[in-house]
Order: sequence, then C-alpha cells, then structure tokens
Amino acid sequence: MAVTATLVSLLVTGGPVSSASAGPLLPQTEPAAIGFQRAILYRVVDGQSLYMSAWFPLTGGRDKIAVLLLHGGAWRADNRWWMAPIGAAMARDGIVAFSADYRLVPKFPFPDALEDAQAAVRWIRSNAGRYGVSPARIGVLGSSAGGELAGELATLGSGPTNTGSRVAAAVSWSGLLDLRRLALEGPQFDKNFVIGYLECGSHVEYRCEPQLEAASPIAHVDPSDPPMMLVNSTHEYIPTTQATSMDLALKSAGIACHLLLVPGQGHGIDNEGVALAPSIAFLRAYLSYPGLSHRPTQ
Repeated sequence: MAVTATLVSLLVTGGPVSSASAGPLLPQTEPAAIGFQRAILYRVVDGQSLYMSAWFPLTGGRDKIAVLLLHGGAWRADNRWWMAPIGAAMARDGIVAFSADYRLVPKFPFPDALEDAQAAVRWIRSNAGRYGVSPARIGVLGSSAGGELAGELATLGSGPTNTGSRVAAAVSWSGLLDLRRLALEGPQFDKNFVIGYLECGSHVEYRCEPQLEAASPIAHVDPSDPPMMLVNSTHEYIPTTQATSMDLALKSAGIACHLLLVPGQGHGIDNEGVALAPSIAFLRAYLSYPGLSHRPTQ
C-alpha cells in the first residue's frame, strides 16, 4: 500500500529527534466540523460511575480512527477534562477521540485504573458503529500516569490487536514504563508515586516485586504488541531511561517505536505543542494501515 514520503520517514525513524525537527508530519487539511458528547457512562464498578467524553468529526463516513485519551495525575488526581484540548484537536483532524476517567488512589490502587482503561477500550470497540469507527482502528494516548496505562494497554495480552481491550497503536507522554527500575534507581519523588499506586509501603523495591512487574509495560513486551511512540523531556522528573529502555525493548521484539526526546523540563501535556502533531501523525499512520504493525523493511 502506498505511503507518502513523510509517513515513511516517521515509520522508520530509529533514534530520538529534537523539538526543532518535530513539526507536523502530515499535510495540512481544512479542520473538520466536530461534535461533542460530555458524559458517556462506560462502567459502573465498586459503586463508582465512570464516564468518558467524546469529540468526533461530523463528516468522514465509516471506518474512522478512534483514540482513547488517558490523563495523568500520579494515578491519584485530575480527570478526563485535562485531555479535552487534545480530544478536540484530534476530532478536527478527523479522529474520534474519547477521554476517560478512571478510579484513583488511594482508595483504588493498582490494578483498578488499568482495569478501567481496559473497560474503556472494550466499550469503544463495542460501540464503534455509533461513531463510524472501525473496531480494528483503536489506539491510545496517555500522559504521565496515563502514559503508564497506555503502555499497559499496548503490551498486555498477545495476538491480534483488534479484539477485547487490545489497541493497534499507542502513544505515551512521560510514561512510567519500568516501575521496577524507578523503585531501584529513581528519585524519591518518583518512588512516592509508585508506592501510592501499588500500595506497597516505604520499601517498594523489596515488598512489591510481583506488582512492580505487573504494572510495568516493559515487562510485558512481546512480538504481537502494536507500534508505540514515546515522548520524554531530557530533564524532567521522569528519567529519560524510562523511554529509552522501552524503545530498546520494543525494537528488540521487532515492534516499530518512535522516540521523541524534547529538550527541557516539560512533563506530559506540557509538551503538547511539540508532541501533539507528531503523535497524531504516528497514530494516523499505523491505525490507517493496520498491516504496518512492525518496522518496515528498507
């Protein structure tokens, strides 16, 4: 299937790029008129009603791309509205975007948030026809704690990425992707996040080995996983080794991965201005052409 030169450039990029070279990677088009649904009940669990919001183009026919957005907040704060500008931007670009709430710590530690994210993907897939979405073209973009959840959605399970809670492409902005490494080597600031998420006590590196592995996307990588894009700032409080080690693990498994290292201290959605256009291009590339699930040969 024919692919534009800019698309090929994105797909085969092997190393980090700087913000100076990270401009829009798709031709500019007229923004689509969009619709909006404020509160869609997608799950009731443990007495909690969980909602998502949707932004969608009002034109474009069937088989559209869908992307689940997952907010950050150290698994304990914020809500789906943090991703609203990203959802609207995606819809103007012809993508159906859903931003979902999930259960938060301390009341709901791991794996509750992950189970909610999986339920959100299943809901989108089950209701794809209502939005003109292809059930095979569902991706995810998460920021910070949401980036960890996006990584889990990408790597948990095996086999086809068009069923259940599997996704066909994933983007992680400042994601915590190797919690074991953070527990052993990371600053106390990051360890505190992990302690709260896993409910492990102060010596998380000794008491929580099973949870550390279960909550680490890097521990679940296998050749059936979808392509990923990883964004991290060079001097933020999530070490760049979280992104670089995940990049290596994916590429070692034969999975296409695009690594974007942004100069400075920006974290997660702080880098929206630099990362959003390349992220949309990445998602559109792989979700439009599901056969391009691995690094193309040159």
